[in-house]
Amino acid sequence: MQSLSTLALSAAAMLLALFGSAVGQGCSSAGTCADCLDVAHDCQWCSDLDQAYETTLSRCATSFTSCQNVTSITSRPPRNTMAAPIGPTVQVTPQKISVEARSKDTLTVRVELEPADNFPLDVYYLMDHSFSFDDDLSTLQQQAENIANAIQTVSKNFQIGFGSFVDKTIQPFVTTQGEQLVIQCDNCKLPYPFENTFPLSNSTQNFIAAVNTRTISGNLDIAEGTLDAMMQVLVCTDKIGWRDNARRVLVVGTDAVYHSAGDGRVAGVVLPNNAECQLDAKGQYTGYKTYDYPSIGQMNSVLEERDILVIFATATSAFVEYQLLLPRLEGSIVVELRQDSTNLEAILTSELRRQIREARPSILVEDGVRVQRMRADCPRNSSRNIIQIDGGKIQGCSNLGFGSGAMFDVTLEVGSCAELRGTGLAVVRFSGFGDVEVNVTGLCDCPCESIAPNGTFCECDNGACARDADGEFCSGNGRCECGTCRCNEGYVGEACECATKNSNCIPPSGVDERLCSGQGTCQCGQCDCLSGYQGTYCEMCIRTSSQCDLDVCTSSRFCLELFYGINITNFDEFVKINSTFGPCSGIPVLLTEPVTPLPHTINDIPSTLCSATDPDGCIINYHVVSRRAVSEAERFFYPLQIDSVRECPQPVTPGGSNAFNYLPLVLGIVLGLLFAGILMLLIWRLYTWHSDKQEYNRFVKAQKAQDWSKAENPLYKNATQKFNNPTFGN
Repeated sequence: MQSLSTLALSAAAMLLALFGSAVGQGCSSAGTCADCLDVAHDCQWCSDLDQAYETTLSRCATSFTSCQNVTSITSRPPRNTMAAPIGPTVQVTPQKISVEARSKDTLTVRVELEPADNFPLDVYYLMDHSFSFDDDLSTLQQQAENIANAIQTVSKNFQIGFGSFVDKTIQPFVTTQGEQLVIQCDNCKLPYPFENTFPLSNSTQNFIAAVNTRTISGNLDIAEGTLDAMMQVLVCTDKIGWRDNARRVLVVGTDAVYHSAGDGRVAGVVLPNNAECQLDAKGQYTGYKTYDYPSIGQMNSVLEERDILVIFATATSAFVEYQLLLPRLEGSIVVELRQDSTNLEAILTSELRRQIREARPSILVEDGVRVQRMRADCPRNSSRNIIQIDGGKIQGCSNLGFGSGAMFDVTLEVGSCAELRGTGLAVVRFSGFGDVEVNVTGLCDCPCESIAPNGTFCECDNGACARDADGEFCSGNGRCECGTCRCNEGYVGEACECATKNSNCIPPSGVDERLCSGQGTCQCGQCDCLSGYQGTYCEMCIRTSSQCDLDVCTSSRFCLELFYGINITNFDEFVKINSTFGPCSGIPVLLTEPVTPLPHTINDIPSTLCSATDPDGCIINYHVVSRRAVSEAERFFYPLQIDSVRECPQPVTPGGSNAFNYLPLVLGIVLGLLFAGILMLLIWRLYTWHSDKQEYNRFVKAQKAQDWSKAENPLYKNATQKFNNPTFGN
């Protein structure tokens, strides 16, 4: 047993050592104090100067054995910047929290929630007025007073409103005659998309009167314009009458499925819904011909923004359809109505009571900060229980009582400094109760990344000097002083990366000892060529560039023509005349076999292939060294290498052996066109034969499939009928 315990302790020690080593290696990758503190929340920075120059030790680690000045930043405790106490209009506190935290750190904030008695409550009932919901409208008119009284039992500080909808009043959704609407059913009113009949008010009598004046309508298709009407109720805050500090509930009564984005295209309505209020002074929706139905995503976004609870009260025929909608609409529930909605009062009252007693948190915003988990501390009572949200990551409380609050511990994980971008934000919503906003300021800057020799003002930063690609300060060719590289002799540059020796910029042939052939500058041991030149030593002129100081072919052609003009009848003697013509005197001229294609060199110096035409029309090919003259006196100093063979055209004599014979060409073209025509006719004939054969086979098959059996036409009646006279005897 003792050996086993010893073995277990040894294994644990090894795991801890490996873990510590991994963390240490992660910290050691940072080169500045700010980067160090951004790697992990337990990384520290050593500000000692001698430690900065140690090659075997890192200035960033989880712990140090010899560092005298260690920089480590810790997160500050959260502080409440807005914390109105729990009261009649406040159910969540604090409302705003500010935290100064180090990146990659975790922190916990506590939120208190308590349902308030008679908290402001706004309930808007949106009803389907299509013909199939006729009996439900009658029930609502009978129960209107009971429903208004039932809402008062939930909260005396209430408002109630009423609106109705059918569908877009354009074909094929409703029947029209030209531009005129047609009444869709007997004793019905003309269809309409949405009407805000009675805005939110605390007058129950006016609510009852508004409901009792409603008349049913109708449309053609099964689906209704439910989402169109819902969107107007959600976004028309002032015209509907929503209060800012109230718990807002939208009850949607319907027995049919809904139209959604894309359905409007059938009627030529192609513009996406703009999620804006389109109600006129009479409360009628006017944008139905311009904008398509909203998408589910739009609806969910608006519901989250407005914090409105939706209760779908649906008939059995549409219950499943709206159940499938719940996961896509945050904060919505569905209840099943009886055939004539006689249970509307009961389910509406019970759902409202349940909702105002249930704390269901959700994460509204995560920007640079992530909600890691949320633990609920519900009151210790058997009638109150914890509900699991998002797989248990978030907890809520249900069936809370007035005066008995719940506590929520929200654990946040701070992102990196790059993700924070200075500040981060997390917003947690307790639907119907209020929002909690957590503002996080990232502690990403070190008070002093390195200590100056006197350490008084932190004015020097010996860890911020430039590095090479391998991460070495000053490329190993200098020392870091107050954030600036002091380069050793023979090196320059921000990171001492450039050698001052220029030997690599001089051509090795020794013909031209100027840096970069005089056509560029030497930068860090490499030639930076002027425009129009290229090559390792800028020795080649780009002939297509107009920036070259001298076009080598044009300039050299002057000497070529000068030499050749004197010896026009004796090409072989051309090379002998090379010293008597002014600026061309002293030019080395070589007569060689036909030159090979580029690249080509003369005495190991790159050259350019040029050509010229002599008076006989012959082409003379020659190479010339592409080298820039040192001075004006050497402007035409181009060594030439000339082909010994000229390319001369053969003279053409009519009727001679070298005359071109056009007859075979003409015959070939004629025969080719004839053959192509015959081939195309043959292909066309084969195609038509194949098509006719297929058509005939289909005809034969159809003939065999016909049923020519005889049968009596059930509509036929014989022209003569027989009647027996009952008084006529046998």
